[in-house]
Amino acid sequence: MGFRFSVRNGLYVGGAVVLLMAMALFTAIHVYTAINPPTIVLAIQPGGNKPQVTFLYGCSWSWGSSSAPAGATVPFTGQCYYDYIGLYTGVTYKFAVYIYDPFGPPANSAPYGVLDLPGCTGYQEVTLTYSYVNGQWAWYGHWQCSFNTQDPGGQIVASLNGYWAPNMPYTYTGCASALNTWGGNTGSPKCGSLTVNG
Repeated sequence: MGFRFSVRNGLYVGGAVVLLMAMALFTAIHVYTAINPPTIVLAIQPGGNKPQVTFLYGCSWSWGSSSAPAGATVPFTGQCYYDYIGLYTGVTYKFAVYIYDPFGPPANSAPYGVLDLPGCTGYQEVTLTYSYVNGQWAWYGHWQCSFNTQDPGGQIVASLNGYWAPNMPYTYTGCASALNTWGGNTGSPKCGSLTVNG
């Protein structure tokens, strides 16, 4: 009996050919990836692989007292927290503090304090500079930190623990801000008021 072509035989042969091709492709992919392992790039952004930061951030500001006599030294704390996902990528965050002051020097001297930037400079002494900020004159300082991490995630807190002795009677506002840090803003900037009595 000779071989007779039928629809059933055609389906069997076609199925066998497709199965052989799929097996050959599967084997070729495995051989290729064994020779050239894939490169995994995390945190891809336009313009290249850049470090990212938090998925959440927020700030707070507090004065040592809500009011003080002129010339008295008043402590303050401005801080921002940053919850981040590391996953072997870099972390970048921004931190700023400002105290609005329409008088400036020499009527009021510059605020100063100890800055903490986790992952970068750590603790350092800083003095705020008199600058035009958000349409007003203010004592201002801003910093950016970028560092690499192998942590899967965590939280860092940037802070400025400072002191200020304003001489001019007025109600001053101090603020802490994460500026344009990437992530979900749960409260930035955050501000607080200090009333200086004459």
